[in-house]
Amino acid sequence: MHENYPVLIEQEKWANNFWGKILISKKRWYQMEKKWLAQVDHVICVADEMRNRLEKILSSQKAYTILPNYIDPESFLRQQQTNSEIEEKFKGKFGVLYYGSIDSMRGIETLLEAGKILKDKIANLMLILIGTGSILTGLQRLAQRLGIGDLVAFEGWQNPANLRSYMKNIRVAVIPHLKSEQTDNSSPNKLFVFMLAKKPIVSTNCRSLEKIIAENECGLIYPSADSQELANKIYVLYQNPDLCEKMGNNGFRAVMERYNWPDSVKNLITLYRQLCLPFKME
Repeated sequence: MHENYPVLIEQEKWANNFWGKILISKKRWYQMEKKWLAQVDHVICVADEMRNRLEKILSSQKAYTILPNYIDPESFLRQQQTNSEIEEKFKGKFGVLYYGSIDSMRGIETLLEAGKILKDKIANLMLILIGTGSILTGLQRLAQRLGIGDLVAFEGWQNPANLRSYMKNIRVAVIPHLKSEQTDNSSPNKLFVFMLAKKPIVSTNCRSLEKIIAENECGLIYPSADSQELANKIYVLYQNPDLCEKMGNNGFRAVMERYNWPDSVKNLITLYRQLCLPFKME
């Protein structure tokens, strides 16, 4: 259970256009999720919040293994490359980075609106958006309408090996996901990438994100879709470089000690070993 797929279907733009409404039964997706899960004995979830959701909707008890969407720090860093062109491009900027899919559920419009609020308050501000998706063109037009077209770098899809070069000159990482039943129960990989890079994070109050960021004091939280509060949180970090450093170090330490794949995969290995025992006895 990597995603809350019925909710994703319900919220996707293509499922709500003319043909989507005719061809896609959203109610059916919820019914099928329950039907399929009723047939399994063990469920693997990406977060405790996902397990809690399933326990509420399923009539029978299941066994659960939590396998978050962590990264392997050693493997991730080994794959990184130095890209001097990227590093030079954003040198001297107060870079605010978003990395991931560009779609209507990511709340990127809120980030652009916050950029308009901050453009005269933060010297050398640059919003850096890495990724592509269904609303990319719309966001480019929005940036122009907001008068911040020159402050937004739409970088498109990038090789993940370039992330270290982007991280070198950014000051703040943003996860502006719109709060929903899906994002409250998710485990976005980018959170742990930002923590590993020692960057302070500004995130919406999605339950699973807020819990990790608050427990580890590695970022600030703002209400979903509130551009003014997002701007306020970014400005707090702009004014407090020592706080940025402290939060960055807190996040890095948490990833190295706890939120990493070599640690979390032990749960999955234990599950597989338990499943193999009956066959060994036979």
